[in-house]
Amino acid sequence: MDLGLAGKVALITGATKGLGFATATILAQEGANVVICGRHDVEGHAARLREASGRSDGIAATIADVAKDEDIQAVVDFTVATFGGLDILITNAGGPPGGTFVALSQDDWDFASELTLMSPVKLIRAALPHLQKSAAASVLTITSISAKEPVAGLLLSNVMRPAVLGMTKTLFFFGARHPFQLYPAWLDGDGAGGAYLQLPG
Repeated sequence: MDLGLAGKVALITGATKGLGFATATILAQEGANVVICGRHDVEGHAARLREASGRSDGIAATIADVAKDEDIQAVVDFTVATFGGLDILITNAGGPPGGTFVALSQDDWDFASELTLMSPVKLIRAALPHLQKSAAASVLTITSISAKEPVAGLLLSNVMRPAVLGMTKTLFFFGARHPFQLYPAWLDGDGAGGAYLQLPG
């Protein structure tokens, strides 16, 4: 299958495992130049990506924590410096901690806001000047089923994910020439999927 991605530059956050890594693998197999980031051992994950995609070039990795403002700007700058531009931004990050309203602390709420809600906002803002220069720019936000329906035990995700979905829909419908594509899908990963499938009923 030719998805027309050859030569495009894609930045995928949270791409060292799960859905992020699977997405990066497909993009690399389709000929895109791919940058992945994570909080540790990114070179090891880049080597795994080269092996999984059968590519020896067009893959780069850098350490970045998308809950930190300076890392968000740094990973965008790294992508542009490495491959000369940016065509595709895929925002992905691990989920916030589970727990009840009573059990969750203010720190938990602040962390969830920065990681789950504000990291896509800040990534899009940092990437937008470069995406505006692309004739085929796309922004994809990876969320979870909790963006559409609350999941028991995942209060923070139930609050933050719908906000990300609302932002993405707004950008999609009112983004003028900037094609923000909407792909919140239920996929088979190694994160919340198993927990959701084990819920009673």
